[in-house]
Formats: sequence, C-alpha cells, structure tokens
Amino acid sequence: MSPTMIIRIIIRLVTIILQTLLKKIMRADRKKRYNPDWVVIAYNIRTHRAKNRCEKCGLGHGSLIHASRNQPFVLATPFELQQLEELKSEGMLKHWQRLKALKLKQVILTVAHVDHDESNNSDTNLLCLCQWCHLSLDRQDNAARRRYGYLGNVNKLSL
Repeated sequence: MSPTMIIRIIIRLVTIILQTLLKKIMRADRKKRYNPDWVVIAYNIRTHRAKNRCEKCGLGHGSLIHASRNQPFVLATPFELQQLEELKSEGMLKHWQRLKALKLKQVILTVAHVDHDESNNSDTNLLCLCQWCHLSLDRQDNAARRRYGYLGNVNKLSL
C-alpha cells in the first residue's frame, strides 16, 4: 500500500470519527430542548387524543402493512398474519426478520411538532403520526438541515 493511500484512509477515519462525535453532541443538545415531561405529553397525545391511530392517515399503532412508494398502504391479510405466526413458532427469526421475509412493515406512532419547535407543546402544535406521515411533515425541514447543517435554514444564520 502506498503512503498516499494510507494517508487517505487515515483522513477518512478521522472524518468519520469527528462526524460521529458531532452528531452525538447535536443529539444531546436537541434532547435539552424538549420538555422534561415530554414522555408523558407524547403518551397522552397518542393514547387519549389519537386513540393509538395516526391523525393523518388513520393507521393503527402496531398494524402490519405493505408499504410501497406511490401507493396507499395495504393492511396485511389474515393469511400473511398466519404465516408470520408460523415463522414465529419456528423461533429461528427475530421479529424484524420475519416482517422482512413477508415484505411487511410495522406502524410506529410518533408525536410531531407541527411548527418544528420542540419547546412548543401546545395541543394545537402536536400531532400523533405514523412514521411515514411524520417523515412527510418533516421532509422540507430535514432537507434544509442536510443542506445547511444543524440550524436547518440559512435564513436563521445571523451574519
């Protein structure tokens, strides 16, 4: 291996380590912005107000579905649920492996801040959403964060 190749590998490894550390620091900072009672607030929104259903598409928490792009969600059939139980009884696969084998996805409900401000926990600003609806709501904000960094929007920068 040439010295140039070794230097490139070292630079790449250092870059990966620094990126990982920066992500951990940013996650810790984001957690500080949430209300200390966030777990209770989110639980109440999910269970009491939304009744364990996505407030946008209506999917229930834990439902098994076929999720494909550009098509509406289709619930798993009784036959597929039976196949899932048979795979479970064999005991060879973990839960996610069984779902993958049958090409199914499990609905997970989350609570989203409509205005993307983690400190604003008013009922009108919180929505109980499945992971796909939550990603759809956050799509522009996530793209801005990827493009402009943690602040997410170049307009927020003060020069």
